Amino acid sequence: MPEQPRADPTRRTGTYRSRVFLGGSYHQEERSRLAGIKDEIKKAGYEPVVADEVQLENEGDIHHETMVLLHSCRLAIFELSQLSGALMEIERVPDYGINALVLFAAPSGQGYLPSRMLSTFIDQHASSITLKAYLSHTEAKRFVRQWLKSMRKVGFG
Repeated sequence: MPEQPRADPTRRTGTYRSRVFLGGSYHQEERSRLAGIKDEIKKAGYEPVVADEVQLENEGDIHHETMVLLHSCRLAIFELSQLSGALMEIERVPDYGINALVLFAAPSGQGYLPSRMLSTFIDQHASSITLKAYLSHTEAKRFVRQWLKSMRKVGFG
């Protein structure tokens, strides 16, 4: 995602029903994954909320502010192919009544796999969290489109 001015956290666009929290690694080399997902969220008629695009008064409050942003959304998508702070947010998804899609790259069906702890947590909350491995950016974006469409069908959006 290109560098742009950070948004004022007190001025949120969209509504609770239209916002989708997007979490993952904000490192420069990973931004293209998030940018593709963000575009799919917009195309589906939702408003993406990306913590890294919000201006913080105090960077030390990042965890608190991120949870406030997450809580302001009805849906969430997490891209976990690289290490990030998303585990803290995923843990809160069931508590906040949010439905979430958790994606991770698994080229050739090999490589990175979620930890047993995360997999068990997601299994315990399968009614609200969907875990998907993808082989390419194209496949990840397809999963996002399909998931958002299914969420709209069941009244989330």
